Amino acid sequence: MLWNFANILFSQVVTIVIFIFLTHKLDPHVFGVFALGVLFVDFFWVAGRSACSDSAMLQNRFDQTALDTVAWSAFGVYVIVVAILCVASGAAAQLLNEPMLLSVMPALALTLIAVPHMVPCDLLLFRRHDFRGVAIRNILATSAGGLAALAMALSPYPEWALVAQRVGLQIVSMIVMFFRTGWVPGLNFDASFARKFLKDSGLIFAAQSLGGAPSKIMDGAVAILFGTASVGFLRVASRLIEAVYAAFANPISSLWVILMSAGAKSAEDRRTIYARLSQMSALVCVPVFAGLAMISVDLVALALTETYRPAARFLTLLSFAGVLAPIAYFRNGGLIANKRYKLLIVLSLIDITMLLVMVLGLSQYGVFTVVGALIGVEVLKGIGSVRVLTKAMDTPWMDVMRAIYPAYAAALVMTLALLGIAHLTADLPALARLAIKIIAGGLVYGGYLLLFHRDWIMSAADVIRRRPTAGEAVVLPA
Repeated sequence: MLWNFANILFSQVVTIVIFIFLTHKLDPHVFGVFALGVLFVDFFWVAGRSACSDSAMLQNRFDQTALDTVAWSAFGVYVIVVAILCVASGAAAQLLNEPMLLSVMPALALTLIAVPHMVPCDLLLFRRHDFRGVAIRNILATSAGGLAALAMALSPYPEWALVAQRVGLQIVSMIVMFFRTGWVPGLNFDASFARKFLKDSGLIFAAQSLGGAPSKIMDGAVAILFGTASVGFLRVASRLIEAVYAAFANPISSLWVILMSAGAKSAEDRRTIYARLSQMSALVCVPVFAGLAMISVDLVALALTETYRPAARFLTLLSFAGVLAPIAYFRNGGLIANKRYKLLIVLSLIDITMLLVMVLGLSQYGVFTVVGALIGVEVLKGIGSVRVLTKAMDTPWMDVMRAIYPAYAAALVMTLALLGIAHLTADLPALARLAIKIIAGGLVYGGYLLLFHRDWIMSAADVIRRRPTAGEAVVLPA
């Protein structure tokens, strides 16, 4: 737990500090170009890597032959992907009306070649519970990527700073994983295992990439409708939100696959896992995102230059969407853990359809209204997610609502209090307003839970201190 905390704290703090520095050196257009460059690449950098890792983890084979097969199978696929992305950069530049994509997109695509080697190393680190190794890798890689970005930002080619950051992070990550795991690819290959691995990876990738598509579609829609600079503002807000998800939501989401692959097969096991993970995510994610929505204007005013002030409204909208994380964000992890890939694909296509309809219908009302459509999608997604996951996990939907509603009630009280405080502190400097809101918000949220839901908060805190296991009871409010 100590190494996990050090990993999250250092990696995200360094990332945000460097990111804020870069906003003082780069204009919104550069951030917009990078966001458009990773629009397609990140499907394979994030969803592809995650799909390969989840598929291999669910196969439950970690011998040398299996790891070699995973690496070579993924390498064959990624070589084809990189070639396609390089060739498609011209079409993307024309579609999105951004000539710089002709050079940025191929450079980013080439970084994908490292992914097939990283997947087996990821598996070994998690298989061995080497959280120290994971933390060391992330800390060193984040630092190296940040230094590369800073060096490029101060060079005659600052527009390449974000690409340099990705390259530096990747190289150091590979080096650290080699020394930590000692694994190098051999010439072993199991064709039968490869077919199973690629089949499951393909289904998981389709599900995860479609599940993560709404944010990418939003970037593309904003670029087409409102220009690259607007995407830059959105990217700045999205990067801050991604850091919050990485620190608070992603560790909980990863527990779905880990716990389900560990043998939680009975109905009681599934109910326990669903209730405990819902409770844990509500306790942590709801106040963080609600609080971020309330301090977004002060945070942007304090940390970023005047040029980036429009990012504050994007940050507020994305934060409100994040408040729904306990009922919407973990749908993908839950369905993948239950191997319901095709269902997740169908649901993700429904999400995309809803978003496109909303974007097209709201485009005449401005960029902020269009981005606000994400909140509507998250609401509808959350309603559907509860219905689907309660069935998959053999859990009554009321148990889920009882597991999360104290956090939402406390966050509502906190939000109302912060609205009043915002009115009273309107004339104070941004730093003073920010400090007062953070302290007051934490006191109100924690105080409400301790006064009215003491047993619930103690149970949820216990879940965070140690991983939930099958068969344990979860304290739900009456």
